[in-house]
Amino acid sequence: MSLRLITDAVLDAYEAEEKARRELTARHAWALHSGDELELRRVEALIAGHDIQHGTALLADLAA
Repeated sequence: MSLRLITDAVLDAYEAEEKARRELTARHAWALHSGDELELRRVEALIAGHDIQHGTALLADLAA
């Protein structure tokens, strides 16, 4: 196992990405709960863009 120094910049980037994931997840849940199809499509597009930018699978996780 190798050790790696975590800098403030790396930690800030991680926290910003986690905050974005939480906000998108909350918006998605709200859109589903309210039945707002237009907002749901908007949020899914934002999540897809986030997934592409960060190499994540948040949209697939929410669909499961």
